[in-house]
Amino acid sequence: MKKAKKSGFTMIEMLATILVLLVVVLIATPSIRRMVTNSDELSKSYTEELVLDAARDYATINNKEVTKDLKIVGNYTIISLETLKNIGLIEEEDITKLGVDARVKVTLEEDLYVKFEIVYDSLLTEDIKPTIILLGEDPYYLLQGKVYVDPGYVAFDRHGNTITDLVVVTGTVNKDVIGTYTLTYSLTDNEGNVGDPVTRVVNVVDSTYPAVTVAIAESNNIYHNKFVRNSETVTLNLTFSKIVTDPTVLIGGRTATVTGSGNTRVATYEIPEFESLLVSQALSVLVKDYEDIYENEGIEATNVTSGGLVVYDNIKPLITSTTIISNNTFNKYAKNGHIITMTTNFTEPVRSLTSTIHGRTPTTTNGINTSTVTKTYTIPIAESTLVQGDVVGLITEYMDRAGNIGISNDIRLSGGTVVYDRTAPVCGTWTPNPSPWKASGTQTFTLASSTDVLSGINVAGGPCTTGSAHGNTCTVTISDRSLNTLVCTSPINRVDTTPPAVTTHTPTSRDWVNADIPITIGGGADAQSGFGYYQYCSTTTGATCTPSTSGGTATFTATGQYTLCSRAVDNVNNLSTPTTCSVANAYKIDKTIPTYTSFATTPTPTTIALSIAGVNEVGSGISSYKYYLNGSLVTTSASSSYTYTGLAGGTTYTVSFEIIDAVGNIGTGSRSVATTVNVPTSLAATRGTTAQGQQITVSWNANSNPAGTTYVVYSSTDNVTFSELGTTTSTSYVQGSLATSTTMYYKVKARSATLVESAQTSSVSGNTLGSPTFTAISRTGTVNSGRMTVSLSWNAVTGAAGYRIWIFDGTAYRSRDLGNVSSWNSDTARVYPTAAQISAWSGSTDPFRWSGDGTSFSSNMNPLYLKANGSYTGTTYYSWIHVAAYDASSRASGGVWAGATSACAANPDTDRPTKPTVTLRYDSTSGAIYPSGTWTNRNIYQIQSSSDVVGVTSYQYSHDNVNFSAMPTNWGITWGGNWNFYVRALDAAGNYSVSSDMYTLRIDKTAPTCSTAKTNIGSTSGVTVTVTASDTGGSGYSSGAGTFYNVTSTRSYIVYDVAGNSGACQVTVSSYNCNGYNCNPHNCNPHNCNPYSCNPYSCNPYSCNPYSCNPYSCNPYSCNPYSCNAHDCNCYWDYIGTCYCYDPVKSNYGCNYSITSAGGCSAFCVKTFGSSHYASGSCYRSYECDTCYDTCYGTCYDTCYGTCYDTCYNTCYGTCYNTCYDTCYDTCYYTCYQ
Repeated sequence: MKKAKKSGFTMIEMLATILVLLVVVLIATPSIRRMVTNSDELSKSYTEELVLDAARDYATINNKEVTKDLKIVGNYTIISLETLKNIGLIEEEDITKLGVDARVKVTLEEDLYVKFEIVYDSLLTEDIKPTIILLGEDPYYLLQGKVYVDPGYVAFDRHGNTITDLVVVTGTVNKDVIGTYTLTYSLTDNEGNVGDPVTRVVNVVDSTYPAVTVAIAESNNIYHNKFVRNSETVTLNLTFSKIVTDPTVLIGGRTATVTGSGNTRVATYEIPEFESLLVSQALSVLVKDYEDIYENEGIEATNVTSGGLVVYDNIKPLITSTTIISNNTFNKYAKNGHIITMTTNFTEPVRSLTSTIHGRTPTTTNGINTSTVTKTYTIPIAESTLVQGDVVGLITEYMDRAGNIGISNDIRLSGGTVVYDRTAPVCGTWTPNPSPWKASGTQTFTLASSTDVLSGINVAGGPCTTGSAHGNTCTVTISDRSLNTLVCTSPINRVDTTPPAVTTHTPTSRDWVNADIPITIGGGADAQSGFGYYQYCSTTTGATCTPSTSGGTATFTATGQYTLCSRAVDNVNNLSTPTTCSVANAYKIDKTIPTYTSFATTPTPTTIALSIAGVNEVGSGISSYKYYLNGSLVTTSASSSYTYTGLAGGTTYTVSFEIIDAVGNIGTGSRSVATTVNVPTSLAATRGTTAQGQQITVSWNANSNPAGTTYVVYSSTDNVTFSELGTTTSTSYVQGSLATSTTMYYKVKARSATLVESAQTSSVSGNTLGSPTFTAISRTGTVNSGRMTVSLSWNAVTGAAGYRIWIFDGTAYRSRDLGNVSSWNSDTARVYPTAAQISAWSGSTDPFRWSGDGTSFSSNMNPLYLKANGSYTGTTYYSWIHVAAYDASSRASGGVWAGATSACAANPDTDRPTKPTVTLRYDSTSGAIYPSGTWTNRNIYQIQSSSDVVGVTSYQYSHDNVNFSAMPTNWGITWGGNWNFYVRALDAAGNYSVSSDMYTLRIDKTAPTCSTAKTNIGSTSGVTVTVTASDTGGSGYSSGAGTFYNVTSTRSYIVYDVAGNSGACQVTVSSYNCNGYNCNPHNCNPHNCNPYSCNPYSCNPYSCNPYSCNPYSCNPYSCNPYSCNAHDCNCYWDYIGTCYCYDPVKSNYGCNYSITSAGGCSAFCVKTFGSSHYASGSCYRSYECDTCYDTCYGTCYDTCYGTCYDTCYNTCYGTCYNTCYDTCYDTCYYTCYQ
């Protein structure tokens, strides 16, 4: 951690820099004193005392400049009263009181006492030279690399006027080069007076951290200086990168003694004689707590730079393991000439060791100071007396590097010892034995299973190879694990060079077959090594081949012609002469099915032609073709084509065939083929005899198409565009539900069951008969009297042969053939029932009756003439009358009529609709229910409901249940207002229902407005705002206001009406004026102040703006009660609101910044008003207010702010601070200050 060089001002410099601030204080001082005297006229002697106090204050402010020439007793300087007046320390009336000849003479007397006196001598004049006062440190210390910022300066002319802007600074500071630099400050005032130049020394100092560059640790142990035991000493030799203060050094966590100076030190630590807590391990080192001459803190060192740490070792060494091996390939076995090595591992390195190997003295092969020690012994080549068997190792004495003696005679052998063996092994068994026969060459034998008693076999045998002659042998050398050896001889080699006899084949040949042909190979006997196996080969060309395939049988399976050659092989691979291969003894096979590339079928209504293309046969050749129809053989032929005849049209057949070769292989093909269909003939379209003539029947001739053929019927209205109408398997099709007087066009085509289709026929047309239309309907008689008659007339229909009329008589339809007429009346026949009949039928489905005569007709007419809803209740009654036209053909066919028209007559409807019900919903017809009479700012939908015998046609509304207007069904109200509603229903006959129950809609969509008023403006206890609201929407409102303390602040208030609408208004409260700077008791805005200070850039107890401060921090160059940033000053405020600092390190008051410098309350701090004004770190406001301020404000503030603020600001601020502030400030401060 690097610690910055302390910087600050001496108290005298500090007091000089705040001259401008103290002028205000000193102006106030004589005024206060005058107030205390309660006298309008002051005596001359009192005025003289007042002027002398002002001169002393001026001397305190101007410090060095006033007294700098007072070097010996008797020296004096003059202060003019004009100067004291110009800086505000006295007033014009003081000069008038004493006269223009009055001066203040400042004389240096014995014991450095400075005497101030009033003299009346116009010849004595004040020094006219302007003065420069440096702020901050001199000399100034700057860390290397940091940018130099001048601490500042102030300048005054002889009249006390500030002329700082006339100062000229010369000289430079190189921040990157360590050294001493001098800056010169020169001044000439506006009257041409030249002041004495002043200088400031700037020292650029080293900013690097000191560090340990060499750290070497050692001990005074007699065996090894890197180990230490009890009563021995560890020494750490240190070298630093620069001159440093004494560091703190820890060795093994214990504090060491440090000696030396400059950049070297020696740290020592002696291990106590009876040390028991220190752990045996490397002793850590730690070098810390040192700094260089510039107070740069040193970097901690936690290790040595070379040589390693000293190890504390007070424990005896122990053997952990011992291994014994030899330099033999098998290191657990040895013979004469081998080296035996004993390696011992210890818990720590040892410096000496005494041991034996198998009773012989070994040689040490590695040095001391290692935790693994190796000893070796070489067995002599001619050794004969050393006991064979396990080798024994012993250790008799050893010591570690620190001098601790270990426990002997326990070697802790691991991995077993070495076996000493100088006896040769015994030969084992040869393989093969005897040798196998061979045609020629050498024989390889393998020796195995050799044995050794002591060390076991290393090489138990192995292969060796004889010469090529019969009876040759070979040898193998065996060895044990101690590498003792012995030579062993193999059995003899056996050789056979005679070939076997010639082979035979059974059968010798075979003609064409479509099966496998197996062949057996025989012969090939051998008299020496014996028969081994057969080899054979085959060809498809009859040429000779070399047998290579092993086996005594051969089988040909694939299509082709083959010849076979073979030979015998004996047990040593001698070969017989091959059997001759030729076409004469060939073997022939044909298993391939005849193939073809394609076959085609060509159908007609009675035939199907089949043709096979690309027939191919490999082998025996084509024999014949067989043709099948639906699975039955039709014919066998040598031709590859055939035509099936005598077939039915539009019928699907399966045609198939077989291709057969000479050995019976068969290729096949099959396909389903449909014969074609014929175009229908004799297409006709005639008027139908059913459905009242509103149909057309289309018919045609099958034209030899078989039963089950489907016919597709197409229709068109313009004989141009046809669309499929339907399908049928009969030879006619009926199109119904046609309008009267309609002409249609038709086409038909045939489709077989396999979807083979013919072409379409030519079109044919047909039409329907027209319907009569009524030209007049009248009735006579009294409604419901049972005597009502009806007369009708209608338009004649073209093509009609006559007309028939029907009326339902209560049980069936009655009809009458009217002939070819165009009018009819019921005469005396009654159409309507009596009132009693109507009453009896009410609510039932029993229709009206007609008393006329006529003939009943088909009941399928009933649905045409029932009332639509099946009910005959109410006051409107219907009697359906049906008139139909017929032509000659339909009349002759028996009473099914074409072209019909119905007519009805009605009585007036006098029944009211039912009383409407109205459902009210928010925003839509499916929204939530709206409670009638409540205020809302949403849309309301009204859903009406009523019923009527003939149906409700509309609804009307009224606000007073008197005057009604039309309204939509499910009416949505989207505008504001307060209304009562009634609703009634209207049917088609003009009947009105009774009014619905009243309901109320209250819709308010108008936002309320508000206005504000302010009271208590200009006070320190807050501004009270009253909000007044109005609501033109009518639903009423709620609102609120209150007291607040924000300075220059705008508050917004929102008022809500009962319907949920809201409106806003604002009020702006401006800060009140305090000696030219705006402030209020609870907040600070830019350049504002607090309750104890009303000057620029000051702070308050609870809130800071960008240029203000609080009791614990003054930014941007802030101070707090314990520290003033880089100047380590304590912060205080004087009674005019100026912030000062006291430097406890330098015990002076020199860390103030002028309030005129950038940042306002810059770096700060304590002003001295004499010894009585400063005590225990507090700057009192005045003599008179000391007790009051300390007792009231100090106690109140510390208790409230310190206790509450950090934990719960809001609670403290509202409850604690306001109470304390109002009590302390209002009661104490204003009273004392004023």
